[in-house]
Amino acid sequence: MPKVETPVVTEPGKSGPPYDEEPLVKRVKTVEENVWKLTSIYYDLNKYSITTPANAELKKVGLVMATNPDLKVNVQGHTDTRGSVEYNDKLSQNRVNAAIKYLKDNYGITEDRFIKLPLGKTDPLVKDAASEGQHQVNRRVDFTPVKQ
Repeated sequence: MPKVETPVVTEPGKSGPPYDEEPLVKRVKTVEENVWKLTSIYYDLNKYSITTPANAELKKVGLVMATNPDLKVNVQGHTDTRGSVEYNDKLSQNRVNAAIKYLKDNYGITEDRFIKLPLGKTDPLVKDAASEGQHQVNRRVDFTPVKQ
């Protein structure tokens, strides 16, 4: 596999060493052939506020987008399967908006680089979730590049 050159990246507004010495390319997860996912962030029940663990994941997205100015990203919002369709549709929209706002405010990524896809409870990773842990996996926002 050819070596991929990764530019040195510093956090916006800060000088000094890069965020991480590892190439950002290693952070990309292969989902299936020709499709990859940047990351996912997870939410507490009935919430759309950004959690501390989500900060670290959003940092990865922000740095990848900052170093790839032509990259557009799908932002897919999900909920667990409890509650009404209407409630979960609104909650997933709020989760998508919160994640995008974080990236705009902290990394200066413009709104036109995001495709908002609030999916509510229509696409759970765990279809018949029974435990709280299984429901937690479904409460997420996924970031994937827009195919061009």
